[in-house]
Amino acid sequence: MNTVLKHKIDLSGKDWMICAAQPGTSCEEATKSPSWIPANVPGNVQSDVESAKLIKPIWYGPLDDDMTNLALNDWWYQKEFTVSRDLQGKRSTLLFYGVDYSCDVYLNGKKIGRNEGTFKRFRLDITDVIQQGANVLQVKVDAMPKELLEWIV
Repeated sequence: MNTVLKHKIDLSGKDWMICAAQPGTSCEEATKSPSWIPANVPGNVQSDVESAKLIKPIWYGPLDDDMTNLALNDWWYQKEFTVSRDLQGKRSTLLFYGVDYSCDVYLNGKKIGRNEGTFKRFRLDITDVIQQGANVLQVKVDAMPKELLEWIV
């Protein structure tokens, strides 16, 4: 009989950070941004920005004029997490339940993958990048394509 022991680290939660960046901003440049605000994952940019009181409440009245600008930025999510010694050297996979619409994923400053497809589950093998101790996960969610702008104005 073959037994597989699986360890799981749930990275969801209210301990993520998020910041806006112009499309094309590098991972290194985004890390240096002074404009990080708290974020929830799973969640969405609009509710995180509203919670930080950077736009008017979304759910009533006319939309905030800055809603269009939110859609035209790339959004960087960041989370630090710790990996124990017993996971070091074992196959590790990062599982996403979805991103709207496309994203690049970085672990400890190294690009580990890209995904396109609204709320499509995807996995990335991080065995060679994850470290014992502190790790930093960053996900750059791409700006909305400009040809879709007419749908939110």
